[in-house]
Amino acid sequence: MFDQDGDHYISVEEMKLIFHGSALGFEDHVTEDDDNEVWRKIMQDADTNNDGKISYEEFYNQMVKLI
Repeated sequence: MFDQDGDHYISVEEMKLIFHGSALGFEDHVTEDDDNEVWRKIMQDADTNNDGKISYEEFYNQMVKLI
């Protein structure tokens, strides 16, 4: 669902498509600056090797933390 281009990584753009797109029905109630800060923080937390994308392992580790 997240890996829209099939490259086995999740990019910020792909996350935005899922969370702001019609797939989950979320509406955008924040400014663009606030939104960019939120995505920067998500990537900072999840992208542990700082390559600008989230691998399956990084995604899994974040989900384990949430549970």
